Amino acid sequence: MQHYDLYIQTHCFESDWVRDYSIQHYGVSEVMIYVDMALLNNKLILAYSIFINQADLLYICAVSLIVIITIENKYTTA
Repeated sequence: MQHYDLYIQTHCFESDWVRDYSIQHYGVSEVMIYVDMALLNNKLILAYSIFINQADLLYICAVSLIVIITIENKYTTA
């Protein structure tokens, strides 16, 4: 990626299951995995970051990433 100066787009925190899986299996959040792999930079696009936490958001803001956040529609039935 760095050699070709390309963008990478990935889904991140798109569900509570994915968020919890990362912590349970790797002991860190998805963002920290990207940090450890040297992928957290201004060329990483994180899509569907619905379940992001404040600590990870601070890491993301520090490197000015593009984050695409979608809002879940929640319906209730009587």
